[in-house]
Amino acid sequence: MPQRPPQARPRPRRRNRDERLSASRRGYGRDHRRWREDVLAREPLCVCCLAEGRITAATVADHIVPIAVDPSRRLDLDNGRGVCDHHHALITDNFKRTGVNELPPAKDKTP
Repeated sequence: MPQRPPQARPRPRRRNRDERLSASRRGYGRDHRRWREDVLAREPLCVCCLAEGRITAATVADHIVPIAVDPSRRLDLDNGRGVCDHHHALITDNFKRTGVNELPPAKDKTP
């Protein structure tokens, strides 16, 4: 007798956007938007891509010292850098895993 094909498990329910606090309530109000605009105007190209010899538009204003580490530097322009989405994801992931808010070390490609 043929067997039933395996059933796909339902994905865990993602939090509904309506349940989230507003951007302003999460700390991204007018002052943060202005900080972001100023950082991206100062550094319109991704600083990480430039260090790698590529030219990519910066789309994220990243805090060099994360807000979680020093909330008083949240709107400090010297605490901002322009990065692309790709590098921001790498930096954020590295911070969550290691506590270091920089790009993870490059993997050695030599055998």
